[in-house]
Amino acid sequence: YPKYFKNQFKGKPMQHWDPIKFMSKKGNPTDCPQFSAGIPVFSEKAITIMYDFLKDSAEILPLNHDTMKLFALNVIQVLDAIDYEKAIVRRNSNGRFAGFEKFAFKKSIVQNHHIFKIPEHIGLRVFVSDEFRTRVIDSDLVGFKFYEIWDSEEDAIVKKAARERYNMIIEK
Repeated sequence: YPKYFKNQFKGKPMQHWDPIKFMSKKGNPTDCPQFSAGIPVFSEKAITIMYDFLKDSAEILPLNHDTMKLFALNVIQVLDAIDYEKAIVRRNSNGRFAGFEKFAFKKSIVQNHHIFKIPEHIGLRVFVSDEFRTRVIDSDLVGFKFYEIWDSEEDAIVKKAARERYNMIIEK
């Protein structure tokens, strides 16, 4: 742990890496086995299919597995992209940052970035674009879990709905 994980996978290139032993439970085939929070693991098939989204944003690190070619991803694309005017920040009892109740990103910063981290969650979370998710689904890759945390269209939809409500009130 101290050699490979303690101060690594935090948005910077690896200081040291040897293909570590990766063991997994037998079960359904997967292209994205569960590993550790903030460290994606992809099959060789997933790396091949997603390579153009990964090549400039993540280091692809080989793992030593008995039956599969697997790779850990060290996401090194870190974007200062939180829109604090729209995000809802969670704070602990002494007022210090504790996370987000609701994420909001600056669209101009995240557009054209398909996999990235943010400084606020540098060792915990990896974010991907809708295009990334769509390609995974369209390519029949299995084992990926996606959770929508932000909708870039939400602001426009909310504004349009508010404008429609306003217009209805004016008409009445």
